[in-house]
Amino acid sequence: MDREDGSGLEDGSGPINSPGPGLFIFFGPFTGFFCLKRQRARISAGKKLMINKKICMLGSFSVGKTALVRQYVSSIFSDTYLSTVGVKISKKTVVVKDTELNLLLWDMEGQDNYSLVNMSYLRGAHGLLFVVDGTRGETLTVALKLRVESMKILGSGIPSIFIINKCDLESEWEITEKVLSSLEAKGVSIFKTSAKTGLNVEKIFTTLAGEMVEKP
Repeated sequence: MDREDGSGLEDGSGPINSPGPGLFIFFGPFTGFFCLKRQRARISAGKKLMINKKICMLGSFSVGKTALVRQYVSSIFSDTYLSTVGVKISKKTVVVKDTELNLLLWDMEGQDNYSLVNMSYLRGAHGLLFVVDGTRGETLTVALKLRVESMKILGSGIPSIFIINKCDLESEWEITEKVLSSLEAKGVSIFKTSAKTGLNVEKIFTTLAGEMVEKP
């Protein structure tokens, strides 16, 4: 290990004299390890803690899961329908309550038959987003069934939000306010969004991120 004056001992150990009289310093084989630890501590000082949080997005096909992710991550919207096969993973880094989070967004393949969804993708998830197309009432039924199955795997305490998408087509909605109010009364968190206009898109991810940070 080199001394401050540029000289050193080849084997990295052994005594060397310090400039001060009577002061003796020993550089043993573990000295480099402790120096590295102190260096890392100095480098990390003042930086926010980085945490990975996995979010799974579930719902029927063509409800707008991929469009919501693209709007949130890249502020992009396209009318072209992009079918997801299996799962597509995107990432966005955000700061929530002084905690830096890597949000890992798992956009899962849409299925009208909830029993065909590969629930193994949920393993390790910290939060869930159930996406519903407001113009297709049956997509809410599928999302509710997916919620039940998800809770069996992850437990009822996992943070989750129901997204009623396509607010830009609200005049064509088949899902009524009465139905949504009934769900909210049962403790279901609901947001209305539009992947096309960006309405509430960032808000849903920020809200879920906050809930995940608070959860021990």
